[in-house]
Amino acid sequence: APPPPTTYNNVGISDDFTQNVQAANYDGLGYSYSASALAQAGITPGASVLCNGLAFIWPDLPAGVKDNYQANGQTIPLHTGPGVTLLAFLGSATQGSTSGLARINYSDGSTQSFTLGLTDWTSSTPAFNNKLVATMSYRNGPGGQQPIAVYLFYADVTVDPTKAIKSVTLPPEPSGPSRLHVFALATQGLYGSYNNIGVSDDHLPAHANFDNAGHSYSLQALQQAGINPGDNAFYRGVSGVVFQWPNAAAGQLNNYIAAGQTLPVTPQKNASLLAFLGAASGGPSYGTAYVNYSDGSRQAFTLGFSDWTMNDGKASRPSFGNGIFVVLPYRNQPTGQEPVKTYIFYAEVALQSGKTVKSVTLPAAVNQGLLHVFALATKTAEDTPYNNVGTSDDSNPQAANFDGTGASYSAQALAAVGVFPWQPLTYNGVTFSWPNVASGANNNYLASGQTIPLNGGPHKTVLALLGAADHSDASGAHGQVLIHYSDGSLQPLPLCLSDWTLGNGSFAPSCGNSIAIVTAYYNRPGGPQLQRAYVFYAELPLDPEKMVKSITLPSIVLGGHLHIFAIGFK
Repeated sequence: APPPPTTYNNVGISDDFTQNVQAANYDGLGYSYSASALAQAGITPGASVLCNGLAFIWPDLPAGVKDNYQANGQTIPLHTGPGVTLLAFLGSATQGSTSGLARINYSDGSTQSFTLGLTDWTSSTPAFNNKLVATMSYRNGPGGQQPIAVYLFYADVTVDPTKAIKSVTLPPEPSGPSRLHVFALATQGLYGSYNNIGVSDDHLPAHANFDNAGHSYSLQALQQAGINPGDNAFYRGVSGVVFQWPNAAAGQLNNYIAAGQTLPVTPQKNASLLAFLGAASGGPSYGTAYVNYSDGSRQAFTLGFSDWTMNDGKASRPSFGNGIFVVLPYRNQPTGQEPVKTYIFYAEVALQSGKTVKSVTLPAAVNQGLLHVFALATKTAEDTPYNNVGTSDDSNPQAANFDGTGASYSAQALAAVGVFPWQPLTYNGVTFSWPNVASGANNNYLASGQTIPLNGGPHKTVLALLGAADHSDASGAHGQVLIHYSDGSLQPLPLCLSDWTLGNGSFAPSCGNSIAIVTAYYNRPGGPQLQRAYVFYAELPLDPEKMVKSITLPSIVLGGHLHIFAIGFK
């Protein structure tokens, strides 16, 4: 995050065509960067500015106020941990390229001197091995816009990774007219660090900027969906993958904007896939990433995420085969909540057999927008796999066998009522993740005593299920589930579900179930059966003072068989 803005001592940015032009004086001659021109280059208050695999956070300030450090020997606090390998600067010089002696101050009391040089803001040719970061077609001056291109540059210095940086002291003010200006600093570690603030508290909505336009995910909305900082997180479409949601408070760095950085992966022998949770802003976005194996080999793959708002709801389905990890009813903007649905997606890549993953290198460039990663994990075993094929395509009805006699739900009939493998399903105030599985593949749990990991979050009062029974009569199929709480306690509860066809329409739902889904027909190997098929909603009461860790399904079922398609909370 940027150092406190109260330490800035120069006004470098102005608005066009306002008295604010006079308020800025970047170069000592009355000229300044244009806020509009910077925005055209993708640089806005609080935005992440990418260069050389690092993301700088641009000062989150309006035009016309102090927004940069004009070097005069001041010390800027940083307080990094050990493991940092590179300290980088974003800025430029005025009235000529200039350099001076700067100093890194480590927490152990030692120091490291280095030369910090930046290129003149009107020069397109970098000096001091700088990298050109952004080009603006004009600048502002006392008389208004001036058609002289101005630039921003990148400079860096290698640091000792065994030490923690306490602060950096900028060069003293030069004796001549040239001045050195720094807008932002960033660090790079042995492995990449978070470089974007994606989640804000509803009470402080301006304290995050996921999309470089001031919008962010809501902490409270995530918590309502059972996602809390530091929690284990499970994608219900694929078993055996356990993510850890970033253990960062709202308003803190908590995700990676892909910029070519390398992220560590906990080594797992014979892992079958590498999975990601993330989203794009300004997407859909994709780029080339690399899996790095312990034997030194690399595996290139395309990592892509759908836009976090599904392009303001205009996208009909996720891109790149993404699954939907969670959908939230609103997002935050600087002035408060905005009723725009936001999503976090699941993506995966199959790994080469017989190898051990060491790390993954995120794309250095993407086709458009920004690609964000919140978490990654490997899959090593099917610990609680789906074990029943409940849905068939109408063109291949024999590919599924929900009830043991070859009958199954129709994928087309489900789609006709808005149920798709890739889309969340909301019923009775609970948003479920319908299994992200193609027809003809296992897509539900046939209860047989298996334990399913869950992520309930705090203060949940109800565990909700979508499912149905087969071969049951008017009283439904019954069994006992076991709720496992994070404190180690257990809660046995009865579970009852109604028959999936209601006896081909001969009786009503039982067990206190309500009908969540009803289709016009179901499939048998010989073709469609013009009888309705149902998926039911059932609730189990929870202890709101505890957090659910997992559920064990019944090992003994009376009156038929129990099937579970999805689980949620409220």
